[in-house]
Amino acid sequence: MWFGDGRYLLWSDIPNDRILRWDEASGAVSTFCQSSNNANGHTRDRQGRLVSCEHLTRRP
Repeated sequence: MWFGDGRYLLWSDIPNDRILRWDEASGAVSTFCQSSNNANGHTRDRQGRLVSCEHLTRRP
């Protein structure tokens, strides 16, 4: 999921149960969220917050 306002990309690393973040300005990759409940299927709500579907807990 691309966050244009922050110039970063988030994606799921499902086997390692985390969400990773790539920063466009620095090119650095970091852990955005560890123990993400195998999150996948990301979107943003009207306030710009990340919403992810959690495979492990079967909830959004």
